[in-house]
Amino acid sequence: MNSIILEEICALEAIYSPDFYIYDNDLNKNTISLDELELNNSGIIFIQLNTDLLIKISLPYNIDQCPNIVIISKLLNKSYIFHEFINILKKMVKDQHESILFSYIQIIEEKYNDLNKLKLKKDISNNLQVENSENDDGDESFKDYINNNEHEQKKDNNIHIISSSQALIKNKSIFIAHLCNVNNINDVNQMIKEIKCDKKMSKATHNILAYRFKLNNSFYADYDDDGETAAGKRLLKLLTLSNADNVCIIVSRFYGGIKLGPSRFKCINNCARMLLVQENYIK
Repeated sequence: MNSIILEEICALEAIYSPDFYIYDNDLNKNTISLDELELNNSGIIFIQLNTDLLIKISLPYNIDQCPNIVIISKLLNKSYIFHEFINILKKMVKDQHESILFSYIQIIEEKYNDLNKLKLKKDISNNLQVENSENDDGDESFKDYINNNEHEQKKDNNIHIISSSQALIKNKSIFIAHLCNVNNINDVNQMIKEIKCDKKMSKATHNILAYRFKLNNSFYADYDDDGETAAGKRLLKLLTLSNADNVCIIVSRFYGGIKLGPSRFKCINNCARMLLVQENYIK
């Protein structure tokens, strides 16, 4: 299987876990690991986005062709919507869109949320009209309700506090993620300095770093493997796929004497993802 596809599947697992799993017909197993997927080169990815929205992706597929993606949802059951999704997917493949699976899933989620909001507005409006069709106060309450529900909290970009995750332990190796809001490269360097000055974290076998911030309408991003080859790149891909902006994340790994193989990347990304979710960088 193409290495780019495998990298994205690994990132998808980190982003959508525990609602992500891979089924293999040949092995007759409900859940297989990424290592097994790479060996068998086939399977079906299931991603349960919510109770009414399930995504199925058949593997393998060629990177220059449309993957076989099935959308299962009561809300998205209209034929014109599925036709629209097919056209979007074809265009993304034609344009050789990077991270096509995650981008496509995001489009599906956005469409679902938009339709769900419209349905909610319609249901509430109908209920208010039934209660009192001539009640102006009721109409005003409905508008207030919608405005309150569509309001999104903004991050305070002036706060520079380092948050840390709980330790993730696997085969005696310990993984701890650290996160800080950053607005420029000086903020990134300050966070690195703070971690290096910490007596415990400075002794980590690896301090894997990735950051991403927006400055003057341009995005700046980079990573550092710190000796754990390809780990920083995967960490940055998690930030990119998650649209996590103005953030620097460092995952400290303390080697426990037992080699973890490729599963170490899953531990690194899962540890980072849990902290990103906790700090509201991933919704």
